[in-house]
Amino acid sequence: MHRTPFNGSVPRILLVDDNPRDLQLMGEAFADCGMSVRLRLAHGAEQALAALADPEGRPDLLMLDLNMPKMDGRALLARIAEHPEWANIRTVVLTSSSRAADMQFCSELGALSYYVKPSTWDDYLALTRSLKIHFCQPA
Repeated sequence: MHRTPFNGSVPRILLVDDNPRDLQLMGEAFADCGMSVRLRLAHGAEQALAALADPEGRPDLLMLDLNMPKMDGRALLARIAEHPEWANIRTVVLTSSSRAADMQFCSELGALSYYVKPSTWDDYLALTRSLKIHFCQPA
């Protein structure tokens, strides 16, 4: 089957994490893997909601941390699930939690994948390469 990245456009990715270093590492990993993407960073769920509410800037892929202050990623995922206009946004959870209950919760709310945050640079690169599947859809 022929596959094209988001109908031929450069994928827009919204990275949501309260840790600036984790946002930086993912951005660097995308660049080092040679992936052409437009990254938008959200330093928490509130910024993510603002980005999602902007139809012009709506992402093709949302990468979401679970453990954040104020509104955590679980609550954000539940809010996303409540909005039909956001239903087509692919969501990948990238968090420090390896709890089965978190994995199940995220799956039930529509997350495509669940990854525990890498601990080495090579693991960040491997994760980024594995995400390529989320950047393609049937033509």
